[in-house]
Amino acid sequence: MKNQFFVALYLIAAIFIMQMSACEEPSPTTIPIISTSSISGITSSSAMCGGSISSDGGATITARGVCYSITNQTPTTADNKTTDGFGAGSFTSNLTGLTANTLYYVRAYTTNSMGTNYGSVVNFTTSLPDIYVAGYEINASGYSVAKYWKNGLAVSLTDGTKNAVALSIVVNNEDVYVAGHEKAFAKYWRNGAAINLTDGIVESIANSIVVNGEDVYTVGYERNPIGNPNAKYWKNGVSTNLLFGTTNANASAIFVSGADIYVAGSGYDGSFTIAKYWKNGTVINLTDGTNPAFATSVFVTGQDVYIAGYEQSNSTGISIAKYWKNGTAISLTNGESNAQATSIFVRGTDVYVAGYESNVVNYNSVAKYWKNGVAVSLTNGTYNAFATSLVLNGTDILVAGAENNASANYVAKYWKNGVAANLTDGTNYAIANSIIVK
Repeated sequence: MKNQFFVALYLIAAIFIMQMSACEEPSPTTIPIISTSSISGITSSSAMCGGSISSDGGATITARGVCYSITNQTPTTADNKTTDGFGAGSFTSNLTGLTANTLYYVRAYTTNSMGTNYGSVVNFTTSLPDIYVAGYEINASGYSVAKYWKNGLAVSLTDGTKNAVALSIVVNNEDVYVAGHEKAFAKYWRNGAAINLTDGIVESIANSIVVNGEDVYTVGYERNPIGNPNAKYWKNGVSTNLLFGTTNANASAIFVSGADIYVAGSGYDGSFTIAKYWKNGTVINLTDGTNPAFATSVFVTGQDVYIAGYEQSNSTGISIAKYWKNGTAISLTNGESNAQATSIFVRGTDVYVAGYESNVVNYNSVAKYWKNGVAVSLTNGTYNAFATSLVLNGTDILVAGAENNASANYVAKYWKNGVAANLTDGTNYAIANSIIVK
């Protein structure tokens, strides 16, 4: 009887506890809790950040990422932001398309049904971009040394015991590729290590190089057994002839767009040299052979193909700088003095072309570039000068080339927004052929 009493008492207590528990209110839903990760991987145009969500506030995380600004010191999702998945835990954010040498304010954010919360603000400054220029300099023994300059510091690619020239440079991730030639060998260098493209039996030159994914493309020419140069390109060292036989031809520049390979160059038709380009090996003539003409550079954007070069008048002997857009020629000079277009770069609706034009006072060549046909002189014509390569980086216009000095030596240099930066001191003859910014 006594045991029955205690059992009943226990059951009553259990029921009471259950009823009390059922009456308790559920925990309220709150905004989530997040912290901002430290900044890493800072370059001139990118950085890595992220965050860690320690509590979802009792509701599903519907958005997370980082927001950033150069003007708002407490950035919100109304500013620039990344979107990096859902749910609690840690995440990483990649910030891209940043402006070089600029202070950014960053903080992580996360959102649930109760609202958005932010982590603490961190800041960082993007680095200055690296400027790479390829070219050559004559040494004391009279040999040309292939080299490139990174931020003005020279890196020699050859030992100076035989002539070598660097003609084109590209940077892919952390790897530096330079195309050119040494003695009779067409070659390129990857991080200073030489890769021969030809056997050196006959003269050959690699004029231009691009890297697309894991593939390395170079273009130039190799002389055939009877001595005529044949235009070709190499993909990962395997050559493809573009114009082969008894006709002289040279491939000057290459551009890879998706699966399409565009090569600018020229070929002799028996009377005059014709400016042309090849798309996937199919030739498209830009001139009719009435006058000698040369294509020097190519740039492709969308469906539009831009080719820079020049055409020489048979009657006057003067060359006219020009470019072709989808085969239609646009003259940059009026034919009063010699001019050449050597490089082309297109951004949006703006077309930039580098080259030179002789002045009419002392006939010295003036290094210049044209933006949408309007000339901008980089030198004053006191000494001969020319521009060989042009690239844009943000709002900056960078042009490589050379200018003669009072000692009759060319000084390798580049211009940034019209301001010259010498790469050599003028003691020895030197030329800058190509420029890239990374």
